[in-house]
Amino acid sequence: MLRGIRKALGGDLRSVRLIYLKAVLFLLLGLGSSIVLWSFNPTWTTLLFLSAAIWGFCRFYYFCFYVIDKYIDPGSRYSSLSSFVSKCFSSGKEP
Repeated sequence: MLRGIRKALGGDLRSVRLIYLKAVLFLLLGLGSSIVLWSFNPTWTTLLFLSAAIWGFCRFYYFCFYVIDKYIDPGSRYSSLSSFVSKCFSSGKEP
């Protein structure tokens, strides 16, 4: 099933303009959803915890793709967070 989806989408994204567009769309998605979430309960506490959650997830992502590659296991390559997690659980030890 995933092969069919990848084939329909054209495989890996190689266009620099489309990669930048994808980054901008992710940024707009994050900003938009944060604004909507905060509008349900517009308090400083909600804003603080929302900011902390976003910061924490960003640091986790950085850890998975940069820290592991540069400091822990330079030979490792993960294509996504799910491949990182599956490697952690399948080996029964550190990645």
